[in-house]
Amino acid sequence: SGEITLARWRGALVAAKRVRVDTPSRATSFLREVRALARLRHPHVLPFYGACLSPPDDCWVVARACRGGTLKRWLYPRGDPDDIPPVVRALRGSGVPPLAQRLAVARQVAGAMCYLQTATPKCAHRDLKPGNVFVLDANGAKNTAPDANETEASDDASSAAETARRGRGAAGNALVPAPSLRDGTDAGAGDPAESGGFEDAPFVVVADFGLARDEEEEEEEEEEETSPAAAPDETPSEDDPKKSKRPADRDPSPPPRHSDWTGETGTYLYMAPEVVRHEPYDASCDVWSFGVMLDELIAGAPPYRSQRREAALSASQIAVGVADGAVAFETAADAPPGLAAIVRKCVERDARNRPSFAEICDALDAMLPAVLRDLEEKEKEARRNSLKNQLGAAFRNVAAFVEETAATVRESLDIRDPEQPEQPDVDASTVSLDAFLAKPGVGEAGASAEGGEAK
Repeated sequence: SGEITLARWRGALVAAKRVRVDTPSRATSFLREVRALARLRHPHVLPFYGACLSPPDDCWVVARACRGGTLKRWLYPRGDPDDIPPVVRALRGSGVPPLAQRLAVARQVAGAMCYLQTATPKCAHRDLKPGNVFVLDANGAKNTAPDANETEASDDASSAAETARRGRGAAGNALVPAPSLRDGTDAGAGDPAESGGFEDAPFVVVADFGLARDEEEEEEEEEEETSPAAAPDETPSEDDPKKSKRPADRDPSPPPRHSDWTGETGTYLYMAPEVVRHEPYDASCDVWSFGVMLDELIAGAPPYRSQRREAALSASQIAVGVADGAVAFETAADAPPGLAAIVRKCVERDARNRPSFAEICDALDAMLPAVLRDLEEKEKEARRNSLKNQLGAAFRNVAAFVEETAATVRESLDIRDPEQPEQPDVDASTVSLDAFLAKPGVGEAGASAEGGEAK
């Protein structure tokens, strides 16, 4: 639905996404993305700089350029591991990064989603997957965390639109200083090292908020549909609790389900069952998507491997099977028990039994140090076994060389093996002389020689 260009704004490289708004649904998606990005501030949410709203041709989103590509490309640099021939995989490997780095990425995504779920108002991404998570830098991106004061954005999309209509040029002209981090920010996720001592882990951000919805937007839409329109000369009364109530004073507990959040929104392999069934749902659909993605990061392979490979099911068939209960989600066979338990809890079919992202972050923070220690011990043991095997092979090679050399020396010096039975000594000259005497015409001289000097 759009094109992304690497551009320069105020001396910095940015990603400028030009969105086509030739249909009402695309226009709505564009406005929702701008509204969500302008409101959100978290180290692991795509840094937003501004927007230009001049439909239908000039609708832009300007954000930080993520030079490391998508998380999907980082996770599978050589493509789907199952598509790599076994011989090539044995020689070159699959290219999947180490598990410790994958877990670091999972913790960062969980922190971003915790912020979305605890922000005011709450925000549901509705399309969480590796393709919508970006790596900031291709080379050691863990030290490129964005500064919260670095990003600038428009708090009000209407002001950006008004600026664009006045012809003041680029989107940057409509920008104002960004708000500070709100309550719910998972500050501990800003540095991967604080989540368990990860090394060389990339710094990732959650992006693509075109399908995002928030509770405030939902309440406003319900009020517009159910409340009578005010007269043009009517002024809202200050004692009207409905009109004077500030967002901060509202009940923070929204309805558990939203009647207009129906339909297949998202990507099939990461879609919650209630979404596939076109049932009303809430932000817990993101917990399901995260559970699928967490299992993918642990396994280092796309989800539903057996269904895709053995049963040859398409993504839509798998989604329908999951919704109907015919397809069960299987966790990675070699997953650490604690992480496998988190995955199973996230993919509960009953959305009410799924944990919150705050609980997920707490569980990950409690488990990851022990998991990393186990991984380190396994790596040390693997290195020790590898060194032992290499030394054993070297000694065997040396022993074979020594034995081969000794055999060559014994053969050249005619040294008998002491373990072999003794043979009667036969002088070489005697054998030669006997052969000579056996020739015709040698006569008595030869006979006398045999009995005297030759012997």
